[in-house]
Order: sequence, then C-alpha cells, then structure tokens
Amino acid sequence: MNKNLSLRIRIIIANIILIIIISVIMVFNTKDDQNNKKKDRIAITKNEIEFENKIPKSSNEEENDLEKKVSDNNLVMELNPSKVSKVEVIGTQICNESGCPIAIRGINIDLNSNYINYETMEFFKNNWKINGIKVSVDVTKENDSYNGKNSKEIKQKLSQVVQNAKKLDLFVMIEGDVLLDSPMEDVSKFYSECLQYVSGTSNMMFAIKLKTNEGLDPIDIKDYDEKTGIVKEVTKSDKISNNNWKKYKKLIKEIIFALRENSNNSLLAINIPYTHIKIDSIKKNEFNTYNIIFSVDVGNQDIENVEIAIKNFKKSVDFGTPIMISDCGMCGNSDKNEQLYASIREDIDHYKLTYFYGGINNKGEKNSILKKDLNKNSDFSEDDYTAVGKILYKYNK
Repeated sequence: MNKNLSLRIRIIIANIILIIIISVIMVFNTKDDQNNKKKDRIAITKNEIEFENKIPKSSNEEENDLEKKVSDNNLVMELNPSKVSKVEVIGTQICNESGCPIAIRGINIDLNSNYINYETMEFFKNNWKINGIKVSVDVTKENDSYNGKNSKEIKQKLSQVVQNAKKLDLFVMIEGDVLLDSPMEDVSKFYSECLQYVSGTSNMMFAIKLKTNEGLDPIDIKDYDEKTGIVKEVTKSDKISNNNWKKYKKLIKEIIFALRENSNNSLLAINIPYTHIKIDSIKKNEFNTYNIIFSVDVGNQDIENVEIAIKNFKKSVDFGTPIMISDCGMCGNSDKNEQLYASIREDIDHYKLTYFYGGINNKGEKNSILKKDLNKNSDFSEDDYTAVGKILYKYNK
C-alpha cells in the first residue's frame, strides 16, 4: 500500500516537473516568435517608408550629399529639369524622383506678348533666378485663342515658348484658360494635343483656370469666415462654395481624363477662384488620381481678397492640401501692398511653396512687371520695370 502510494506520488511529481519544463520552453519560443515578428514588422515598415518617400540612392555622391542636406535641414532644392527625372506631388510639396522637395520659382508670360522669345526668358533666368515659366492659353473660340480664328498662330507661339524653355533648361507649365460652359471637345482637344510636348522630358506641367467666374455665385467676403464654432456647422458661404465647386469639378474631371491618356502622369495645377470657392474646404484627395496640386492667385487682386486668400491657403496646407501660388504679385504699389507682399513671401518660404511671379506682357496691367510697350526684349534695367516690378525685384534679390 505504502509502496503504491509512493509510486503514485513520484509519478505526480514527475508530471508536474514535465509540465513546468514544457511551459518554460513554450515561453521562450513565444518570445523568439515575437522578436522575429517584430523584426519582420520593422523591415516591412522600413520598406514601406522607403517606397512611400521614394529614396533610392543616387550613384552621384554630390546629389546624395545635397539630398541628405535637404532632408537634414528641411530645405528645398532649386533644380532645373535636367537634374530631375520626375516631378510629382508628395504630401503638400512638389518633389523630385527621390521624394526630395524641389522649388519651382517661375514667371508668368503672356502668349500674345513680345516676350515669348529666347532672349527674354534667358534674361529672367539669369537676373531673376527663375527655373520655370507659366504660359496661359485662351481655350475659348475668341480670335486670339487656341480654338479661334488665329488658332494656327497661337499653336506656333506655344510651340516656340516650349522649345525656348527646353533650350534654357526651364520648367514649363501650360495653363488652359477655360469657361465653365466651354465645349468639352475643345478643352479635351487642347490638353490632348499639349501632350506632344511631354515626350522625352520632365519639364512639362499643366494647369487649368477659369477665364471668368461667370456661372458661379460669389461669396460675400464678410461671410467668408462666419462660423460660430459649432461642430460641422454649414454656413451660407459654405453652401455657395460647395455648389460652385460641384460645377467646376465636373469640368476638371474631363480635363484629367484627357491628360491621363496614354498613362501620362504630368503634374496638374487646378486654380481655385477663392472669391467663389473656399480653398480650405477642398479635400486633398478630391480626384481619383495623383500628381494634383491646387493653385491660388494673389496678384491683381484687391487687398481684402488677398488677405482672405493668405489666411485660407495657410489653413489648407496645414490640413495637408498641396498648394502653389500661380500669380505671386501685387495689385498696385502702396505701402500696404508691399507689406502684404512681404508677408506672402514669408509664408511661401515657410511652407516651401512653388510660385510664379505676376505677368510679363504688353498690357500695362496692375500686376505687370514691365512697363507697357517697351521696345526691347532683353537687357532690362530697373527703369523698365513698373513700380510693382521694382518691388518684386527687390524681394527677389
């Protein structure tokens, strides 16, 4: 009896010891599995980050050093197209193929002016340190438009601008100025035909802008920021803005479809008429495509409107919406205008925005850089600049 009891006790103790040994082994195996999974997660995350930020190492040590300096100091690189194989929107900024932010500092040139020649562009590249130009093309059926009576001449001028910019190693943004009720076939044809300039180069970008705001209801500036703080409160100005945006977005989708033919992924800037559509209400992923940036004009606008624009484009960038300034100029040369422009330049530098200076044309507009009807196309002196042009040049030095 005692012998049987003793045997049973030994067996129970042995089983307990075996269970303890198995438990210890399982604990160590679990820790090993967790460590391995953690390593796998770290590797996957690293790969995702490298893919998302697109950071393949260049074989050029100087470029690697520059990109490291840019990354370490949160700066932007001022590059020309020959140094960039791809231009794309990542986050809120325009970046190169390595995911590093690049600065496009350009100037607007009127297609129907005397300034679409090589010499003018070269002067502004060397003296204003620009690395891009933006040229606006009227896509209506008026005489001096892409689809009008002088269509052949306009197309020749556009081709001249693009070729001169390529020779000078400048980025080019072709902006189509359209109407809300423009025939879709005319607008689509324009953008489809412009794709011929893209082949074999990274310097081409496109833009869309409403020539007039006809068909959109204006927002009362006094009601622009009328929210009382109630969560998700929809105001009168919100309703007007949302209705206008629906109309405009329909046209934009057609243009995106035309531009994305043949797998073309060129950058597209969508100009927002902020007196009719609230910039900060537009979501960064409004369209089922990428390489989209939204643009605003602050040149040739009343001070009150510009102040509204500044406040709201800053809010948009803070929300993660990519923004650029398509007309970075002034309307008049008063002290108030200059102070406002100085503030804009600070915001541009802070948010690292792409911008294009206001117009080079023969029209003598309020935001023109050059005086009206100059008999030269290069070697401009400060005497050839308008009062606005002199201020812009001062801040450009």
